[in-house]
Amino acid sequence: MGVSVSLMRPQYASRVFDIYASSSGDDNDTAEEHVPYRSSADVTLAPFELKCALVATLGYKPTRVELNQVVESARRAGKDGVDRDTFCAYVQARHAAVDPEEWIRAAFRALDETQQGFLDCRRLASLGGRRGANQPVGALADALDALDDDGDGRLTARDVTDHLRRAMHRR
Repeated sequence: MGVSVSLMRPQYASRVFDIYASSSGDDNDTAEEHVPYRSSADVTLAPFELKCALVATLGYKPTRVELNQVVESARRAGKDGVDRDTFCAYVQARHAAVDPEEWIRAAFRALDETQQGFLDCRRLASLGGRRGANQPVGALADALDALDDDGDGRLTARDVTDHLRRAMHRR
């Protein structure tokens, strides 16, 4: 498929940082007493954990240039590594630079392997079955009906973006 999209809210970047920061360190030191205490200001992400955390928050594997941008922004701030503030600032800047509707369109294009411009119930069932998420056809039909604004039995990227836009306005 090649395209991945993350709809994660930028404010969750801090939680993702904590998850990957806790896995950072020497793999041989599994006992808690071997891990030295570090204050939250001292916690930084190792390169592999930084890459994994960016995948989790951005929804795609970051390029080497993107990884270097994060590391360089930490260095410019006088920090020895990528800390929580640097990580969160980078993720928020990346999220602000991307149009959420374009993310939806990209995800839709990735699912629409036949490039017909729509997904029907049969196609949704096929996608789910290949990914181990087998759902009864009736449940898929109900979900499709809920998103299908024009009632033609086909789900388009516009149907999805319109539905999500309405959901965001209800918040």
